[in-house]
Amino acid sequence: MKTRPDDVPSADLSAWADRLRLEVVALRRELEDNKQSLIRAEERLELVNRLLALDGVRLPVADLEPPAVFREPNTVGADLEEAVVSILEECSEPLHIGRIRELLIERGVAIPGRGDEANIILRLRRREDLFTRTARGTYGLAARGLTPLQSPKRVIARRRVARK
Repeated sequence: MKTRPDDVPSADLSAWADRLRLEVVALRRELEDNKQSLIRAEERLELVNRLLALDGVRLPVADLEPPAVFREPNTVGADLEEAVVSILEECSEPLHIGRIRELLIERGVAIPGRGDEANIILRLRRREDLFTRTARGTYGLAARGLTPLQSPKRVIARRRVARK
């Protein structure tokens, strides 16, 4: 007899989801470590190339450029979003933006602009596919099916124009 998706107990799916979340967190940490190693290696290469340039030796650097497919157009924003996803995956509930900012700073993640909470909020609001605003200043992962906070409609007062 074949097993249909309806026959799979939700406890098994929850356990599977937990294992996958842990795997994603571990892979993101490994990716971050690799990014840092790459940055250090590129810095060392640049320094060696400068030393060689002092002796008049120039090495082609263009060969080291990754193909456009692998380059991120906005690494600061992408890194920030990845870090916030990682933080929210590790927590069981949505977090206030102040706590998210603290954790980003602890992890050494670059925050765009002046580095205040408004810059983080701007990034999170742009990615409604990833993040859900659950309360004032509080955000969670959209993948968890959280109920978004309904923003009140703004009423714009009209000015009275004097009739002639």
